[in-house]
Amino acid sequence: MIPFKKHIVSESIVDPVQPHLSSDIFDNFKSDSPTLKMAVISEIHGGLKAISAYANIVDYVLIGSIITRRYTKQSDLDITVLVDAGDSTFKKIKAILPIINGNLVQFTEHPINYFIVNNSEDYTRKLSLADGVFDVEKNRFRRRPIFKKFNIKKYLKQFNTVISTIDSATHNLVRDLFDYDSLNNATTAELKYLRLSVLERLEDDAKELSNIYYKIKKARNAAFDRPMSKKEIKTYGDKNRLPENVIYKLLEKYHYLDFLHKVDSILGDDKELSAEDASQLVSIFNSL
Repeated sequence: MIPFKKHIVSESIVDPVQPHLSSDIFDNFKSDSPTLKMAVISEIHGGLKAISAYANIVDYVLIGSIITRRYTKQSDLDITVLVDAGDSTFKKIKAILPIINGNLVQFTEHPINYFIVNNSEDYTRKLSLADGVFDVEKNRFRRRPIFKKFNIKKYLKQFNTVISTIDSATHNLVRDLFDYDSLNNATTAELKYLRLSVLERLEDDAKELSNIYYKIKKARNAAFDRPMSKKEIKTYGDKNRLPENVIYKLLEKYHYLDFLHKVDSILGDDKELSAEDASQLVSIFNSL
């Protein structure tokens, strides 16, 4: 893969185990009864207030690695919210999420992100898949996380296969970007035609990376949607440890998913690459 200058770590099952909960987020962080700092609760309520302007909030909880000992200094506070809203109102709430999501808890690198659900069954299912559930309103665990050992070696062969595929597709993209950029000041008709030909190759490269991105996401979603087999239960224990999720988390941890998402966003819904889009791809690599 390309030599990223920035390494963004996301919260996940693959993160190192900490000796206790985050002292930035919790009071009594070493005890069996940790509580969220009042300042943190206040900041969480800020986003909830924006959501409640559109619909009644039925329930909300904090889940994710921040309530376990598998967190980093950049792990987010995953606030999952059940709202009483029809589809049209639900879309309006989703539209404001980019505005309220990502704000950092004061004096920390922990962002607060809100995930909304308007179906009680989906909400219950999401909570059942979480390692633990923290009740923000009551400021206590609703369900405590159970620490389980994690052996990353089980997944490395599959992970390396996936990143080899991404690296190969990325190599093709970089090569064609170099060719395209070198023809940037083409003047003759022959050179302009050649540049258009390279642009078509770039579009194919971007489509390949976009397809990989959706394949990875689809595999993870499918893994969570289907019941586990007896063999999987014996081998992995729970759905968070299924290969599809762990590989997703490793790709997220090492910035691959962010890169794939950027390429997919530039390609757009029409799956066509313009000269302006190609310039954006060049900018991605120039900023790394």
